[in-house]
Amino acid sequence: MEIPFDKAISAILRQGNVFYFVDPSIPSTDPHNYVLLSKHPTSERKLVFVVGTSKVEKVRRYRGAQPHETLVVATPQEYPDFTCETVFDCNSPQEVSVADLVRFVNREGRLKPRDHVGGEILGRLLKGVLASPLVEERVKKEISG
Repeated sequence: MEIPFDKAISAILRQGNVFYFVDPSIPSTDPHNYVLLSKHPTSERKLVFVVGTSKVEKVRRYRGAQPHETLVVATPQEYPDFTCETVFDCNSPQEVSVADLVRFVNREGRLKPRDHVGGEILGRLLKGVLASPLVEERVKKEISG
């Protein structure tokens, strides 16, 4: 028996879970890895994600003036679902409603399973967002509880 994604979503909304989808707000048609950072994700609030990209050097050049801990690089050795070094720009977390997440996944036609990112990487991502002078305090509160 298949369960529709919109009914199963609450079971997989957990801080540190990784989602793989195309976000139309990003100028790319390729799917990206999104790590959920919301401490207590619910359907009533927007979910806070950081997005990963393989363009590590490009992001480093673009964000060079920001604190170094706001750029988190994860390797395939740390997280086997990544095929190359992946950088997360913690200066620009994305806020996505549960309804939009369901729409993104439904558009993709499937939810590509990813493992939880793990405590080490999750800790660096949270620290990166909290260290960013560009992130609003309300977003920082959403990820730290």
